[in-house]
Amino acid sequence: MARIPRPVIPSAARNLALGGGRSLWTRAEEAEVAALKTFYVYIMASKSRTLYTGVTSNLERRVLQHRGKLLPGFTARYNINRLVHYEVFGEIMAAITREKEIKSWSRKEKITLIESVNRDWKDMSAGWYGLKAAWSGHRLKGQPGRDSSLRSE
Repeated sequence: MARIPRPVIPSAARNLALGGGRSLWTRAEEAEVAALKTFYVYIMASKSRTLYTGVTSNLERRVLQHRGKLLPGFTARYNINRLVHYEVFGEIMAAITREKEIKSWSRKEKITLIESVNRDWKDMSAGWYGLKAAWSGHRLKGQPGRDSSLRSE
């Protein structure tokens, strides 16, 4: 009897791709799931335009973590809380390569990139959250303390 392929349902596929349990799917089916994953290279800035470049698979969550200072480090120390540039990738290696490329650039080159699409340095995530959630320094309900979408964690 011929095997009928199961349809890939985006929400279920994303849950599986995010580690939502042991897969009973074949490697080919898992590859289809991985193809649905989206990765982001982003640049955030402080009011004084101190820059931070990063990569993540969940941009909304990561921006919220930076804004709320939920993770200690450079962005919390220098109050980096505005998303000023981002790029979308379908493969993690392409995103990591681009992140490294941007990080190797001079400040002037990074500013040229930002201003090519965001001349006024407006926060590109300004409408993503309610005001209280966006600027609260407290951990939100259900919000993990660490971001598993980061390479370093």
